[in-house]
Amino acid sequence: MITRLSVVGTMTVLAGPALGNLQYTFQELRDPTASIGGESGGYAVNDSGTVAGGARGGDGHIMARLWKKDGTTYRLPVLPLMTFSVAYGLNQKGDACGWTEGPLGRAAMAWFQDQPQYIGFPPDYRDSTYANAINSHGDIVISAYGWPGHSAFVWENGTWTLLSQLDSNVVGGSAFSVNDSGTVCGDSTVGSNGGIHAVRWDKGSVSDLGDLLGGTDGSIGFGMNQRGDVVGVGTPDIDYVPVAWFVGQPIRNLGGPPGWTSEQGEARGVNDLRQVCGITVFAPFVNSSPFIWTEATGFIDLSALCGGMPGWVAARADSVNNKGSVCGSGMFYYQLNTFRYSAFRLDPVTTLVPASSFTVVFGQKTAGNVASLASADGDALRVCRFIVPNQSVDPVQVRMEATLPWQPMNLWFKLRAKAAMVGSYTVSLNLYDWTTSLYDPASNVTTPLSTSYSESETIAKGDISRYVRASDKKVWALVRVRPTGPVSSSAWCADFDQAVWEAVPLP
Repeated sequence: MITRLSVVGTMTVLAGPALGNLQYTFQELRDPTASIGGESGGYAVNDSGTVAGGARGGDGHIMARLWKKDGTTYRLPVLPLMTFSVAYGLNQKGDACGWTEGPLGRAAMAWFQDQPQYIGFPPDYRDSTYANAINSHGDIVISAYGWPGHSAFVWENGTWTLLSQLDSNVVGGSAFSVNDSGTVCGDSTVGSNGGIHAVRWDKGSVSDLGDLLGGTDGSIGFGMNQRGDVVGVGTPDIDYVPVAWFVGQPIRNLGGPPGWTSEQGEARGVNDLRQVCGITVFAPFVNSSPFIWTEATGFIDLSALCGGMPGWVAARADSVNNKGSVCGSGMFYYQLNTFRYSAFRLDPVTTLVPASSFTVVFGQKTAGNVASLASADGDALRVCRFIVPNQSVDPVQVRMEATLPWQPMNLWFKLRAKAAMVGSYTVSLNLYDWTTSLYDPASNVTTPLSTSYSESETIAKGDISRYVRASDKKVWALVRVRPTGPVSSSAWCADFDQAVWEAVPLP
């Protein structure tokens, strides 16, 4: 017998901003041992909110550093005789890459699970190498400089691969980003006049992304998402402007915010929702502001949404994650006529929406109710396994349901759960796609489940509107639990202590 239980309760929306009230919190990121003038830089942020960069410490050395969302921070270790380092790239696992300086000069470096790995130089490129980005497979893109010129490489587990250029007769190229499909973006020299074009490398083949109409051959691709979209700069004339090459579309001039007259700026990063971050420069060309751009909102001046960032000038945003958090760097005047260059992270203020009802698809509810899902307090909804003849069916399946107060800009579902009996289990999360009437397989996240409470989450990516029903802002998430090994009892159960959606409002 399949047990289906629908429990409808009153939705409780916890504290958060109202629609049209997008706000960010601001945090300066430094080495805690640094002097008041000690500088830092932040260059990449992953979906966990960890920022990678570098900072000068109390010993005077600039060293690669990670800043966690919970406020902890630490230096990344280097090998003996290495005196300086900076982390430029960071993947979702927390692996980082960048460069270090030692007896042989400035060379590419990586940190896998916080442990240093010296990458060094490819043949003939002995001047300097910079590791700019790393994907979840550990593939690293590197810009290398040496006797032939400068070239773009992919480093994979000790193997160097030179990326082809647009003109085989001219040496010159840089690689700045790589996604989990192995697609790379950067730039390549075009012709003998020294011009460059943004390029995308896909499975070894290079594609010219071009420049704006009438451009001066100065486009660069700085950032890329998992969809293959590229963002960077184009040159409509002598200036440079933020541009995007969305897959299947021609180059797009993103323009600038209201009051932007200098026509100078850069797009530096893009997440999987096509939210673009970067920098816009304002006349008289000494002040700049970090921005977010989306199709729905256009330009959003980030400094205006976190108290104006008093004391900060020349600030730029380098990376944006799928939750809308941004990292970057800027000049901070901490006293009259005295500044330091510092890293920062901007986090959007979110609204928590607990599950307002649930449906047991497979299994039997034996304890708890919808109120048990509102907070992490140990009062859990317990669902015990359903005996199914088809072993491919997860014995416990629960649909979590809620109604959002508005259409969000960013959205993710979080679950706190544990197994009630000793054994080996996994828990899987999927978001419901209202446009296909199916659970989106691309949203699937599967993690181990033990007898201690742990949190897992799945983040809405791509076109976020498909996860929110237009008529009433309803959202669904499917939770599945299955054993992956021996269990202590055939009558095993899973406890769900909290099920909430976390949402960022549109401005």
